[in-house]
Amino acid sequence: MDVNYEHYRVFYFVVKCGSFTKAAEALNSSQPNVTRTMNRLEEELGCELLCRSNRGASLTKEGAELFPYVETAVEALSRGEGVLAETLNLQRGYLTIGASENAMVLYLTEKLKEFHETYPGIRLHIHNYSTSQAREQLRQGKIDFAVVTTPVADAEGIEVKRLLKFQETLVAGGAFRRTAKACRRLADLEDYPLISHGKGTMTFEFYRQLFLEQGLIFRPDMEVASSDQVLSLVEHGLGLGFLPEQMTKAAIRSGHLSRVSLEEQIPIRHVVLLTRRDTAKIAARRFANMLQPR
Repeated sequence: MDVNYEHYRVFYFVVKCGSFTKAAEALNSSQPNVTRTMNRLEEELGCELLCRSNRGASLTKEGAELFPYVETAVEALSRGEGVLAETLNLQRGYLTIGASENAMVLYLTEKLKEFHETYPGIRLHIHNYSTSQAREQLRQGKIDFAVVTTPVADAEGIEVKRLLKFQETLVAGGAFRRTAKACRRLADLEDYPLISHGKGTMTFEFYRQLFLEQGLIFRPDMEVASSDQVLSLVEHGLGLGFLPEQMTKAAIRSGHLSRVSLEEQIPIRHVVLLTRRDTAKIAARRFANMLQPR
């Protein structure tokens, strides 16, 4: 049976309001229009749904059987429309974000705060991934977008937007603050214990390629999971490590670390935004628009 949903909606309001006139007011319509719609619905269904009287409208036996289903449907759709309106206005919803540690520290944290203060109803699910892991999760549609650090391998359907450039520097702590002053070139690092992110990370690949260009093998003595761990181990005098300058400034000022100057220039790296070209979620697009280069 092909019945117009609007006819059921009018039926719902007539019953709730108790009269055709009051239903017309609630629907911002006219009493004749409401009457015509109800007559059409009863004609389509082949039975009377309402008893009309000067005191208003009441349900017939058939109307009483049908109304609970109409009530459930109309109110469920109304709730759904309300949820959709809130989502479109970013009053509710969620985002799933993939972020590498360095991207989080150097750029993303303050943007997360800004977005949350602007749209407190949007729940944020943040996953710590390496760059390659985040790219793959995004490719599979398991996260809404990613903020990571270069290098980033190309992937079909994924767009890359540069947000922030940063420079890494070689630092030493403990007794190495003095002895590492003799280190002038990458080749000299063979005489010192080196601490780095582990194999499989883009940071490891970045330095593997840098050393390879100098005819050297990148062979760290310790491989760890995060820049915080590199920083901690270097500060405790267990070796030398490459870290973003922003992460070393405080430790250098306090005297816990010393910068090791090299003749070779460490290439600039970038914090980048990865998005899918087919991203449809409004909250994801709004957040991505907030992530501007600086």
